[in-house]
Amino acid sequence: MKHLWTLIAILAYGIYNGNAHAGPSHSMLGDACAGCHGSRGLSAAPMPIIAGLPREYLRQTLLDYRSGKRPSTIMGRIAKGYSEEEIDQLADFYAS
Repeated sequence: MKHLWTLIAILAYGIYNGNAHAGPSHSMLGDACAGCHGSRGLSAAPMPIIAGLPREYLRQTLLDYRSGKRPSTIMGRIAKGYSEEEIDQLADFYAS
């Protein structure tokens, strides 16, 4: 629940600052993940490190979470909030 509130706060900050009309940036989307996966995807245990994973793996994993094909506790709920374009941006961000 703490991570959900962190995500909401980050998104609300972007809207408050007028960034919502332009769409979220790569770093803003990545910041939403930092609460669990660490800065730039370099998390401490027990969350997996996602930095440097192959782009297509990251993309497909997020799509599978979003569709419910891959079971999860929180990632399914988070992934449902992303468009396909945002999932592509996240995959690009963490793969690099």
